[in-house]
Amino acid sequence: MVIATKFKLHVVEGPLQQVQLAVDPRLRLLPLPGDDPPTVQIGPESSQSRLVAFHWSRPVSDQAVLEATFVLGGATGVGNFHLPRIELLDARTTSAGWP
Repeated sequence: MVIATKFKLHVVEGPLQQVQLAVDPRLRLLPLPGDDPPTVQIGPESSQSRLVAFHWSRPVSDQAVLEATFVLGGATGVGNFHLPRIELLDARTTSAGWP
């Protein structure tokens, strides 16, 4: 199973150079798209989650889009499926439209 994510980031205060996701440890990150994608640092795995940090080469001061695609190991198309955890850390999330 493949899970595609898209985070639309709007910087409210100060420059942004890094964001972190807490993800299900069964998720494996695929290469990021784009000409100058952020670099990725994958932290140690626990039974509940793994930290994935995305670092931009230049600080973002206004808006940015982070697209990341994950492959879920051990999932089949049969039976009940529970969505794996993918959580943006240290950020306020909204459902407001993108300007």
